[in-house]
Amino acid sequence: MHTKLIEKGLVDIKKGEINSAIATFKESIKLFPKNASGHFYLANLYSIKDKKTQAVEEFNMAWKYGNNLQKYFRNIPHQILFVLLSMDTQPKEEIGEWIERAKEYYEEYATEEKIMIDFAKRIISKEKKKID
Repeated sequence: MHTKLIEKGLVDIKKGEINSAIATFKESIKLFPKNASGHFYLANLYSIKDKKTQAVEEFNMAWKYGNNLQKYFRNIPHQILFVLLSMDTQPKEEIGEWIERAKEYYEEYATEEKIMIDFAKRIISKEKKKID
């Protein structure tokens, strides 16, 4: 059943039916709350819909339940950093945590992803200088 829900959600995305895809992935994680894929796709859809808080929550859940699948979800750190940096009030501590998680995959990222991570690092370092 889980696979069928994921497949249905992906078909909805391909058709451009974002709201239907969101409903499908919400159903998927309701039935299978520890399945990282459902959380991952839902996070991306929330990001598209500019629902930043929900996107961050779902990216965190995808990462948490990804267990040894992090190599498949290696894009999560830079994706969540993009969302966090676009928030009106940037959660500096959480940004710092995701910068740390991105380090493992940094060399695998494309140039534009590295630039965004480096930008996040500068924001954190400026914040630390203000405190000192």
